[in-house]
Amino acid sequence: MRTFFRCVQADLLKARHTFLPLIHVFVPLGVAALFLGYYAMSNWNEASELSVYFEVIGGAFPIVIGLLCAKAADLEAEAGSFQTLLSSTVSRGTTWLGALFALLLAAAFSVALAVGTFGAGFCTAPARLYVYAALLLIGGSVFLYILHLFVAFRFGGGASIGLGIAEMLIAFLALTGLGDGVWYYIPCTWGARLSASLVSAWADPGSAVWGFEIRKGLLTAGGFTLLALFLSLVWFSRWEGRKNAE
Repeated sequence: MRTFFRCVQADLLKARHTFLPLIHVFVPLGVAALFLGYYAMSNWNEASELSVYFEVIGGAFPIVIGLLCAKAADLEAEAGSFQTLLSSTVSRGTTWLGALFALLLAAAFSVALAVGTFGAGFCTAPARLYVYAALLLIGGSVFLYILHLFVAFRFGGGASIGLGIAEMLIAFLALTGLGDGVWYYIPCTWGARLSASLVSAWADPGSAVWGFEIRKGLLTAGGFTLLALFLSLVWFSRWEGRKNAE
């Protein structure tokens, strides 16, 4: 366990002199301030305002994840074409999990900042709703971090960013009727759809539909995420580095 946390610390230290800390602080603060300013002048109902805010965060998450994972892979590529990472005395599984957890830890901080800042200015909903929404946004993104970290390591940062752009478009399309009944099987929609369903359940507590949507989404996302984590560990244990890494 101590070795694992050392790997996480090492990955966080690698990123401290890059643009990554700025993204994790200023982007969520900026998004929260933008929406709070707009909602102060709008006449939407509270449930719609909350739902749209969470949907925007969840829908935009894929492109942000693509960018962050691309930078993480570039840092490793610059450090001896991944050989520093692969030739470490630490087990491959611990190294991979450390890199993944470092990204998720930063994501959790960023989401908590975005949701917490918005919640402080938009006090109409109970605090637990914001806590649950943040957990759903973070939990729904774990699969994407695994996928994008694999793509960035194996194919390069450009592939990760390109995939993020495509996923963002799909995520926003799936927030319409096109995603009804199928969003459970589209990972890039999980964060947005789950948090939006949570708001709907809060706004309409007498309906059992939203509880069903959340349960089915969580079960599907959890199963796919565990499978992706297992497959990524198997792949990384056998990977020998990217030949075209610079």
